[in-house]
Formats: sequence, structure tokens, C-alpha cells
Amino acid sequence: MRAIYTLTCILIALKNCLPANAVVDSFMASGESEYFSSQSAKTQLRFFVENKGDKTKTKSDAIASGGKVVHELDTVGKTVVEFGNLTDASHFSSLGYSGEMNGDTPRFLMARRKTSLQARGLQFNGQIVPTGIQMVFQNTMPNSSYYPSTTVHPICIIDSGVAPHPDLQDASVAAADSSTSYISNGCSHGTHVSGTIYADNNDVGVVGIFPGASIMSMKVFDGSSCSWTYSSDIIAAAEACVASGAKIVTMSLGGQVSSSTEEAAFSSLKDQGILVIAAAGNTGANQYLYPAAYSSVVSVAAVDDSYNLASFSTYNDQVDIAAPGVNVLSTVSASDGYYEYLSGTSMATPHVSGIAFLLWNKYPSCTSDQILEALLSTAKDLGASGTDNNFGAGFVQYW
Repeated sequence: MRAIYTLTCILIALKNCLPANAVVDSFMASGESEYFSSQSAKTQLRFFVENKGDKTKTKSDAIASGGKVVHELDTVGKTVVEFGNLTDASHFSSLGYSGEMNGDTPRFLMARRKTSLQARGLQFNGQIVPTGIQMVFQNTMPNSSYYPSTTVHPICIIDSGVAPHPDLQDASVAAADSSTSYISNGCSHGTHVSGTIYADNNDVGVVGIFPGASIMSMKVFDGSSCSWTYSSDIIAAAEACVASGAKIVTMSLGGQVSSSTEEAAFSSLKDQGILVIAAAGNTGANQYLYPAAYSSVVSVAAVDDSYNLASFSTYNDQVDIAAPGVNVLSTVSASDGYYEYLSGTSMATPHVSGIAFLLWNKYPSCTSDQILEALLSTAKDLGASGTDNNFGAGFVQYW
């Protein structure tokens, strides 16, 4: 009976994480992440384990069972363990962990490459101010003397890293975790997000919201497809960001399965005064995607250049604000041609994060709650009067 009970507990825990190959395949089939493929889908079984005793024993038991510890998450008091098969996971559970294990969940990037404007490898004469940047500044770009000379409230971009780029040279980029590299060696998603936030004002290419500002980066998506990652990787990255001094965490990512551990982690960061911003999702439906749908996270919807809700933008009562997310021009890697138009709530999110980044460093004595209130109270009302499920408070604007 004991063996049957243990296996039953394992199967219940696995219900939330079976990585997700079923979850991943369903997500990819939905078209929400058209930019990417699931060719490098992970097959490991990963669990959050409550730290009720000695973390060293948890680690040794996991190794003895054929697994390994991949993260120790201090904000939520949990250890993340990973196994290659159900037998090893079941053995670990039988060592007294069956009631302390919860399945990890997949997270995806929120970009769509299949837009009406295919513009990989764009060549410019001079510099273009992307339409989205013009919109959030209401066609009145700050002059160079307006920007703060120092960064008091750093931003951390959790994404696929940043590729070397001629339009991202003035910024000082650092990995939030010194043991990892932020350099992108795969897809250009993180480079595109980065360009919207801080592309140089250098008479070349494009310009970002806070040109040349110093930023932090955490690479959690890797490889040429950047197919998906685990929520535990997102939590660990956010912890590393905050430990390195970040005050804003921006995430152009999400997934359809909620995680109580992830929710607790971001709630803890909010309590620490961290402003966390994430993409609402690309399902084009009334549903929740996470982490954006947690109350501690600012959820960003996407609009086109006529302020219409993007056809793909997920809507719900947790959407906080909207930003440009259709045919957004920004930086990509050299292999992708340096500049590209992409669409998605992934592209809307850095517009909000960039505005928050500039505003908070322009007025550094403010709290994160005050910065968020400033964004929401000055947003351009769209759709139904007042806050609504499509646009939240409305369209983000700096002035």
C-alpha cells in the first residue's frame, strides 16, 4: 500500500509539471509563440520542495535518487530538484518528501515573428525613432540633457540575453548573476526587448526610451529556438536581479499554468519595493497567463499604432496597462540582420518597463508604488471609460 500511495502522490505532483511536453505542444499549437519552435523541449521532471528541514539533506537525497538540485529559492524557502524519469522521482518522494513536492511549470516568450511587415535586415540612412517610442512620448522626445546621468533604480531584463549590437554600445550591461553570461547565443528576443528600453541615440538605427542607460540582464532562454524554460528559472533569475540591486524586473514571457510558488515569490518581491512587469499574453482570449496575472505583477497588453487592442492580446481583469506591441521595430542580432519588426505583448512590455525605468531615475525619491500610480493615473484612457479588461488603465505615456 505504501508504494501505491507514494506513486499516487508523485503522479498528482506531476500533473502540474509534466513538462510539459504536453503543455508545450499545446501552447505551440495555439500559435501564441509563433516566433519559436519546441524542437528543444525539455524532458526532465522538476519539482519545488518545501524546505522544512536541512537543505543539505534534500540535496543529498535528490542526488542519491538519481536527480540533482537546480535552484535554492530563498524568497519562498524552497529547493528545486530535477529527475530524468518517474522512477527516480518516486524514489525521492518515498524518502519523506511526498507531501512537500509541487510540480514546476513551463514559461514561454511572448513574441510573434509572423507579422504583416517582414523586415529582417533593414538598412537605414540615419536614425529612426520607432513608432512605439514616438507614441509613448506623444511625439515629443526628450532632449539629451533631460535623461538622468546616473542610474539609481536599475532595471533587470529576464529574457534570452543581449547580443552584441552597434546600437547597444553606449550602455553598460551586466549579468545579474556573475556566474552566468548575459550574451545571447541564440534567438534575438532579448536583444529586441533591450533595444526598446535603451538603444543608443547615436544617429544610427533606432533609439530606445532611455538611451544608453546601464541595465542588468538574466538569460533564461537559450539556443536558437528559445523554446521555453521553467518558472523556477524565472524565480531564480528574479532573485539574482534583486540581489544585484535591481529595482525593476521586466519579463516578456508567460505561461497558462499558475504556480503558487511563483506567485509567492513575486509577492515577496513586491513587498520589498520591487516593480515587476510582465507580458499579459498572446492568446487573444479572456484568460489568465502567469506571472502577469498575479496581483503583485504589472500586466501589459498590446495595441497597434491606432490604439486598437492587438488581435492577439490576452485580456482579463488583471491587465493593468497597454503599450505598443504590433510591428515594433527594434534591435536584433547580426545573424538576424540587426533590426527587425516583431509583434507581441513581449514587445509592449519593454515600453512600460522603459517608461518606468526613466521615470523612477528621473524622480529617484519616489517609491515603486508611486511610480506605478504615476503610470496608471496618466495613462490615456482607451476602450470602456475607466479601467477595463482590455487596456487596464489605458495606454502608457510619459508626458
